[in-house]
Amino acid sequence: MLDFENSNASFLICPNFSDDVMSYLYSKSYSIFPIHKIEGDKTSENYICINNSDNISLLSDSSKLINDLDVGSVIIKYFEDSNIYEVLKGNKRLVEVKYYSEGDEDKYLHDNYVFSFVSKKMYSFPKEKSDLKEGMIVECLSNNNWIKKSIGNVSLEYDKIYKLLIKYNKVRIPL
Repeated sequence: MLDFENSNASFLICPNFSDDVMSYLYSKSYSIFPIHKIEGDKTSENYICINNSDNISLLSDSSKLINDLDVGSVIIKYFEDSNIYEVLKGNKRLVEVKYYSEGDEDKYLHDNYVFSFVSKKMYSFPKEKSDLKEGMIVECLSNNNWIKKSIGNVSLEYDKIYKLLIKYNKVRIPL
């Protein structure tokens, strides 16, 4: 099984591809292993591509696959980076691994493990009153649960609620 949390690991996950893509990856000394992608009730073969090259080469290879060889998207994990990205033509988004997921997202099967890549939620933490606006949706930590709350009157609510929560990083703004 791939160790997605290992910062020393780097890899690409590519969809089913042509002989040109396979030739390109072999010419770049990638080790290629099959992996199954489950989309609804259909299964397709994808590939995990592993190489000992640096991050710049990995990014360059993924760019070549997407732009020149018409691979739709690539999942990429860089060496010494704990984040995983889905790279599309002209776009890169942060994703996280979800094991044994039951949602609608596409699932992957490898070595009897089922996992999927879902968009990672990003947050900012306000530092002062000016970071808050009326009508803004924020999340406040209460009893180890993040609770969504809409801001009504910033001046009034800041002094009563948010001033203390901001001090202890107990309020966040979804991006």
